Amino acid sequence: MSRTKTNILKFSKPKRELVFNKTNIKKLQDENLQARTRIYDKNHQGFIIQATKSTLMFRSYGKPKGSKIPVDITIGEVGTIALDKAINIHLENYSMLKQGLNPNEVAKEKALQEMPMDSIMNMVSDYLKTMKMRGKHSPKNSITQEGILRNHIAPFVGKKSFEDISDNEWKKFVLGNKSEAIAKNCMKLLSATFNTLSRKEQKDIENPMTVVRRKKLINEDNTKKNIVLNTNPDTNNLGAYWNALMVYLEGFIPDEVIIPPSTKSREVVDAMLFCLLTGVRHEATLGLKWEDVNWKERTITLYEKGRMGKKNITSRPITDYLFVMLKGKEKKKGKIFNTTQATMDKAGKRIGLLLSYLETDPTPKFITKLIKDKQLINQKDYRLLVKRTTWDKELNVELNKLGTKPHGLRRANINIASILGISDSVQSAMLDHSSRDIDSQHYRTIDSNVLLDSFTRVGRYIDNRIAEYIGARETDDKLESPIFKYLGESVKVNKDNYYQTAKQIFPKEIEYKIGD
Repeated sequence: MSRTKTNILKFSKPKRELVFNKTNIKKLQDENLQARTRIYDKNHQGFIIQATKSTLMFRSYGKPKGSKIPVDITIGEVGTIALDKAINIHLENYSMLKQGLNPNEVAKEKALQEMPMDSIMNMVSDYLKTMKMRGKHSPKNSITQEGILRNHIAPFVGKKSFEDISDNEWKKFVLGNKSEAIAKNCMKLLSATFNTLSRKEQKDIENPMTVVRRKKLINEDNTKKNIVLNTNPDTNNLGAYWNALMVYLEGFIPDEVIIPPSTKSREVVDAMLFCLLTGVRHEATLGLKWEDVNWKERTITLYEKGRMGKKNITSRPITDYLFVMLKGKEKKKGKIFNTTQATMDKAGKRIGLLLSYLETDPTPKFITKLIKDKQLINQKDYRLLVKRTTWDKELNVELNKLGTKPHGLRRANINIASILGISDSVQSAMLDHSSRDIDSQHYRTIDSNVLLDSFTRVGRYIDNRIAEYIGARETDDKLESPIFKYLGESVKVNKDNYYQTAKQIFPKEIEYKIGD
C-alpha cells in the first residue's frame, strides 16, 4: 500500500476591498451578497460593510490593543445612517481599540451610568459583576446571563425600577417571550437580583418570580427539589442506599454483568460519603483542599455558603471515619475530592434509580410502568431507565424524592442527629447555619469534643443501619464496620440500641397452613 499522502492546500478567500463612496455603496446594495460577507474600506482601517440576511450594516472591526480576540461594533444600517456620520463613529471606535478599550463595553457602561441607581438594569448588572468577581458564575454562564439581560430584559424594563412595574406588566413580559425557557431564565435572574435587596428596599414590592408563579405563568421546577434520604431505623433505607452506592461503584454482577459500574473512580463515592458523614454542602466539599486539613487539631476548615453571597468560614472535627478516608488518599496537594458538582448530581440521580430498581421491594410503580420485565432485573430495562433520566421529568421528580442527591444527604445527617436526641443547639452547630440573631451565636462556641462525639454517633448509626442490612460479621456486642471496610480498614464498632439481626429485618414468610 502506498504511504503517499495527498496534500491539499486550502486558500482563504482574498479580502474584498473598496473605497466607500455613494457610487460603490449603491453597487453593493444592488448585489445579492451572502449573509456575513464583509467588504473592507480602503481608506479607513477596520471600517467594513457587512451583509445580513435582509440588509447591509456599517461596522467597525478590529482587535483592542493587547487582545487576541477581535470585536465587532455595529454602527448602523447602510442607507439609514449617512456615510460621513458612520465614518466619524468608526474613527471614535478605532481610537478606543488602539487604547485597548472595547467600544461595546464602553457604550454599555455609559448607558448604565445614565440610568437611575435603583433601575433594574443597574441592579442586575451589579449583581452579575459581583457573581463573576466571586467566582459564582463561570465565564460561560456569565456570557449567557449578560445575553439574557441585554437581549430580553433590557428592552422590557428600560430605566424602570422594580417598584415601577405592575403585576400585569410582568405577566405581559412572560407571555411575550419567544419561549417558556427564555421567560423562566429571565425571571430567575430578576428574582436573584431582587433577593439581594435589603428588607427595607423590598418593602411593599413583591418578587417578580412570586408574582408570575402566583398567576401560574411559570411552574416551580420540582426536578431540582432536594428531599431528605429516609434515615428511620425501621425502614432499612440507609442500608439499601449503601447497596445502591456500591452498585454504582462496582456494578451488579451475580453470574454475569447485569448492571455495569457507573464510574471508574472512587472520588465521587468518597465525596457523597463525606457529605453523609459530615452534613457539609457539596459546594464546600468540592472546594476542600489539603491545606484546609489540620492534622494537629484534628479539624477541617470549610468555606460554607453564607448570607448575601459571602463565605461562612467554619470547621468540622475529623472523626475516625474521616481520618481513615483522608489518610487513605494518595494526593496531598490541591483539592481533596477530584470530582465536579455535575458529576455528584448525576451520581445522586443514578443512585436513586438503583435504589428504586434494585433495593426496593416491591419495585415502585413509577419504575414498573416503564419496564418490560416486572419480575427480574434486566440489563435492557436498566439501560432504558438510565436514558429516561436524561429527559423524563416525571421520573426525575420521583427520583429526587428519595433524597439521594448531596443536599438530601446533608439533611439526612441532621435527621439522624434528631433521632439520636442530640440537642437543637448542637444540631445547628453541626449544620453551620449562618444566623442573624445574637442568641444563636453561641452555637459556634460549642465545645469541639461535643461536636466530635455528635458526628461520631451519627457515623456509628449509619454504620449500624448498613451492617444490619447487608449482614456484616458480628459478635454479641460488636459488628464489622462496612464503612471502614470500604475505606480499606477492618474495624469493629459497637452495636447500637436500634440494631436488628438479619432475621429481624428479613423474617421468613410463614406459610398459611390449611388442614392437618
